[in-house]
Amino acid sequence: MIIQKLDIMDVNETNLKSFNNKIKTMSAIVCFHANWCGHCQSLEPEWNNMIKNLNKNELNGLLARVEEKNLDGVDCDKDIKGYPTIRVFKDGKKYGDDYSGKREEKELTEFVKKMLSKSSNSMKQIQSGGKKKRKRKRKSRRNSKKTRRRRKNKKRNKTKKKKSNNRFSLSERFFKMISVKF
Repeated sequence: MIIQKLDIMDVNETNLKSFNNKIKTMSAIVCFHANWCGHCQSLEPEWNNMIKNLNKNELNGLLARVEEKNLDGVDCDKDIKGYPTIRVFKDGKKYGDDYSGKREEKELTEFVKKMLSKSSNSMKQIQSGGKKKRKRKRKSRRNSKKTRRRRKNKKRNKTKKKKSNNRFSLSERFFKMISVKF
């Protein structure tokens, strides 16, 4: 299912079923909030300004707010430790860590644009870490195996050298040294 623009919703009892269908099929950013929470109250005007200033035609997905009282009815990861929690979903599953940036309009807008822009592959990069990152990991693993082998070989060579130098006992070396002088 290809969505042509950003879908914005405040989840309540009437549109809960629609929300559950949409979150299972598209990328989404969901803000879980509580009316009694002071942090949520200070986030609300910033969130509303962000929504007004977004170019909905450049973005692709769902941007939603779920109030605490509707939390039991949503079909997505709702293990919320505190309010407000801004979480990214892909096909109904949590993607990456919860948003931890500033709760101001500018930073929220940048985050939403990064995650839901039509041209961006941010959602793929969160899951896989991107191709470059995977290549670096493989390369570092290979290097670490090689270095481990080298270290083992060096230790073996050192122990062999020590054994070769200590072939004779102390008394044998002493008598050998004395016999050479006389």
